Amino acid sequence: MSETGFFAYGSQYSSSGECIEEAIEQINKSGEAKITSWTNLRNSGRFIINEVLDEIDSSDFFCCDLTGLNDNVLFELGYALARRKPIFIINDVSYEDSYKKYRELDLLSTLGYKKYTKTHGIVNGFFDERPYDPIGNIWDDLTKTITPEKDTKAILVLTSQIETNYNLEILNQIDYFNLPKIVDDASENANLPLSWYIQKLHSVPAVLIQFSSQTRMGHEIHNSKCALVAGMAVGLGLKVQLLAEKPYSTPLDYRDLLKKFSNRQECSVIVKEYLVDLQKEIASLLINERERIDTRKKLSELQNLDFGEAIAEHESNKLYQYYVDTSHTQQLIKNEYNIVVGRKGTGKTATLYYLYEDLTRDRRNHVVLIKPINFEVDGLIALMEESNNEFEKGFLIETVWKFLIYSQIAKSLYDQIKEKPLFALSENENKYIYFIELNETIFLTDFSTRLEEQIKKLRENEINKIGSGNNNEFRLKVAEILHDGVFNEMKDFFGILIPKNHKLIVLIDNLDKSWKKDARLNILSRYILGLLGVSGRIFKELSYIKSIQTSLSFHLTIFSTQ
Repeated sequence: MSETGFFAYGSQYSSSGECIEEAIEQINKSGEAKITSWTNLRNSGRFIINEVLDEIDSSDFFCCDLTGLNDNVLFELGYALARRKPIFIINDVSYEDSYKKYRELDLLSTLGYKKYTKTHGIVNGFFDERPYDPIGNIWDDLTKTITPEKDTKAILVLTSQIETNYNLEILNQIDYFNLPKIVDDASENANLPLSWYIQKLHSVPAVLIQFSSQTRMGHEIHNSKCALVAGMAVGLGLKVQLLAEKPYSTPLDYRDLLKKFSNRQECSVIVKEYLVDLQKEIASLLINERERIDTRKKLSELQNLDFGEAIAEHESNKLYQYYVDTSHTQQLIKNEYNIVVGRKGTGKTATLYYLYEDLTRDRRNHVVLIKPINFEVDGLIALMEESNNEFEKGFLIETVWKFLIYSQIAKSLYDQIKEKPLFALSENENKYIYFIELNETIFLTDFSTRLEEQIKKLRENEINKIGSGNNNEFRLKVAEILHDGVFNEMKDFFGILIPKNHKLIVLIDNLDKSWKKDARLNILSRYILGLLGVSGRIFKELSYIKSIQTSLSFHLTIFSTQ
């Protein structure tokens, strides 16, 4: 009996489809194999995703055409790989746009392909490769050197290639549910090797993938990557949720897995529903994942060697174990304010995470880490340009920074207290929790959202028209808009809850991540300079709160590529 195969290909190029169907006919006539294509399913009137996946499962091998990088085909390829099917891949590289996309994706370079421009090339390539009579399969080759992750994670997250509030909302929701995560931030790293995704998919029970709106720059390559990873995740039996910002034309293969949203609220609802279900199942999912990992063959000592991730964010929880400390790390918080400058890839982020871990091990330190994912540049520039004079610009910069830093400290202290069991909370800690939750819109949103909201409020109140040169009136109005009364009450809690002679350390990264080439760098630079200037005022305010001599030491360290 002949081995059976399934052939997946896109419909972008009619000549490719004609060549493939003719090649299938010739191969089937040879008697060596029996191949079915997706057109057979369509013609039978049963063309739905379950039928496609069932057809792949029941086939002995899988064939596909990468010409055009069709997302349905990539999803099916990912699924077939994870199902350990022998693979035969072809690609007509004479289509310039198609080949350019393939090169940009880069993810598939490990797999290889047979070139073709006519039917004869497909048939010859098929009989050369002989996927119907394989010694092994590509998946086993790709996974034979994979080592199980030492730290259990609950979910792998693929975010959009453009930094948006939706990326931020997804990560905030996962943090709220307190689920350990691995994040592939496409806005930071467009392409990671296929082996990285396979490694991570073998380390988690759940995957959340954010496809890009088709109106966003770079959506084609990002969505192709997501389709391939989604297919592998489904093939491995993981708990998968796909979502995309509208407009997005969902490929038929994963139509039932993907939900669309058009605003932040809709995005939040989709993610919450998924995470609620995930949280209910997480214990059994993790047990199943551990059993799946334990069934893998024992690896040699050489295979168990771990040289670390290429990107510090992917292993922030492991950096402390192997980071080689030098005398310079303690110098980074020696002064009232400090700046760490270096080009991308020089180890700034690794140093940041090491410093954070090292400092938090001392109970006398309260360390606040600020890593804004989406820094609101345009609104900031507009606000500064609308200001009437130099005093107003300087005061606005100082006041906005004080608001952001104080609110982040307040949120960090709140999170720390909330981790305690209820019976261990003091009366003052309970009062503080009540105070923060009463003002949750001020304190419990993320850093970037807080910045955007405050800039929006200042502009809506036409702050540039207030005072007409009267600095005192201007100062009072800005203080009112930015909740000065609430913050005075908050600082009183600091004096009570943070012990004397302790250090309060703020580490800030990513402030320049969203700076554009055409941005008003003079204003942005002044904003950073204002941050350095305000640190001294914060130190003085925190040193003496409501007649309490706190002796609190305040330090600020900024990590920047500028």
